[in-house]
Amino acid sequence: MAFDKTTIARNALKSTQRIISTCGSRLAGSSSNKRTAELLKDELTKSSDKAHVEEFAFHRGAMYSSGYIFTVSYLIAASILFVGGASVYFSLAVFIFGIIYVFLQGTAFMEVFDFLFPKATGWNVYGVVEPKEE
Repeated sequence: MAFDKTTIARNALKSTQRIISTCGSRLAGSSSNKRTAELLKDELTKSSDKAHVEEFAFHRGAMYSSGYIFTVSYLIAASILFVGGASVYFSLAVFIFGIIYVFLQGTAFMEVFDFLFPKATGWNVYGVVEPKEE
């Protein structure tokens, strides 16, 4: 069976436009995110053998805070360096905290600091196409 890539691409763009115009902004964990998941499940039900909506918990902002935390810790550490004396050790501790935070949250994907951020619910949608015997 041959696939017309142009038709598939146009249909995907039409579906995307319909979802955007129907649901608007789809920030993870929002009510429009849930509406989008339900809409996608309905679409996948038409083209796959099974469609599922999978609920998951996450902490909004935890992953993307790494850049902000590192920048702030760097600026604070650099500012404290100008004081001199024993404060240099405090400056080093602040900078090391920033590096550890970025490594654990943004690189190793560990959820060490997630408790500092609000918990939310998100939804993944997937369809399953079972192989047909020939």
